[in-house]
Amino acid sequence: MFNAIWEQEQGLEWVARHGLTGDEYQALFTDLSNEGFRLRCVSPYEDHNGARFACIWDRYAGPAWTARHGLTAQEYQSEFNAQQQRGFRLVRVVGYPTGGQIRYAGIWESSPGHPGNATHGLSHDEYQRQFDAHSEPSSAGQAVLADATATNRHGQEVMYFGLNRDAPYEIRVDRMDAHGGWAMTPAEVLRFVFSVDGLPTPPDLLQPATRTAMTTASAVRPVTPTTTGYARGWAVNNVGTIWHDGTLPGTQAILVRPSDGRAWSAVCNAGRPGTSLATEFDDLMWKVQQAI
Repeated sequence: MFNAIWEQEQGLEWVARHGLTGDEYQALFTDLSNEGFRLRCVSPYEDHNGARFACIWDRYAGPAWTARHGLTAQEYQSEFNAQQQRGFRLVRVVGYPTGGQIRYAGIWESSPGHPGNATHGLSHDEYQRQFDAHSEPSSAGQAVLADATATNRHGQEVMYFGLNRDAPYEIRVDRMDAHGGWAMTPAEVLRFVFSVDGLPTPPDLLQPATRTAMTTASAVRPVTPTTTGYARGWAVNNVGTIWHDGTLPGTQAILVRPSDGRAWSAVCNAGRPGTSLATEFDDLMWKVQQAI
């Protein structure tokens, strides 16, 4: 049985295949790589005839990349170490059973960012301990400076689409590194915010006085009973909620941290400044939180 999601959009040329044997997958890999396609996702699985592969490819220029499959645990760890020495980052890995053994397939890219760590074969408790260890104090290691072009997207970064003919890739986001020119997942954003939220766990990166200054509304835009205030990069209100949204042609984002210690972050790959999308997006996430 397969589960799949399709989107109707204008984007890159792509190819999808499934039910491939190892040899068929390798032949397709060679052919599509030579035609300028890049492996976006591979999902190995086992049926009654052995290992099979499902894969998705996009045709676009980008950083150097490589992929491996059919690796034993020892071979996978050795490959990870070798690629790390070459300056390649692991962007996707999947383990799969075949012939009573576990094999690994991975995709590496030569792109900027934290080199990462690789651990496999973990039990549930071991995985949780590893996750907790790498999440402190912020561990937002996959945050990278964004590029201005679609061809230089990072790792699993999406394509951005403007509304009403806005052109996301005509904006020089690579010159916006200090005020919004970063590419990161909502999970990475939350790892960061948990390290500056004033709660005891995980330890904060900021001194208490610094955090207070960061989240105290300015005299120019103070909090009133009917209006929100603005602090150093944060919108604030009189019940202790801090938040920040972001809008550019092609993207909309929201980050909220109420006073009760919860937090959420969401992004979408369409947006247009000056529309109601920011408010609607924020309202949607509040409804989601209330339903949980």
